[in-house]
Amino acid sequence: MQNIDLIALLLTIIVILIAIWFFRKVLILVAILIVVAVLAYIFLQNNPNSVGFHKQLPQAKQTHLLESFKDNYCSILYDRDDSLLCLDIVEPIYNDIVKNYDLDSVETLNKQQFINLIIEVARRNKGRILRNLERDNALYLWKDFVADIKDFNIF
Repeated sequence: MQNIDLIALLLTIIVILIAIWFFRKVLILVAILIVVAVLAYIFLQNNPNSVGFHKQLPQAKQTHLLESFKDNYCSILYDRDDSLLCLDIVEPIYNDIVKNYDLDSVETLNKQQFINLIIEVARRNKGRILRNLERDNALYLWKDFVADIKDFNIF
């Protein structure tokens, strides 16, 4: 190692130590802020009384089963059949439930009770649903939907 390399190395170490000496308060403050942020995040995620980052506000309260039912048919529409199934069958049933039933009581239903509710609402709206499907030349979708209900494939 030449003398110039040794002097450059020593000057670099001295400059780093001086920088750490002057900026230690800032570095300590940044470290404390990071620790506080991590602790606050953990507290908000695990405290059942807080509205954490992953929890929904109660204003838009919907039932899990009802939303799962609609999302299963209406969230991804690949072709015309998917669109018609959503528009002509699922949306009238969904809208009827939202309009005519207490969502808090629907929320307490188990899957079998919820499927019975779907069947009841589908029977009540069957005439309108079949007219819409006939208009769109898609009556076969009703048979597919009924088969899904029988096989519990509505979720």
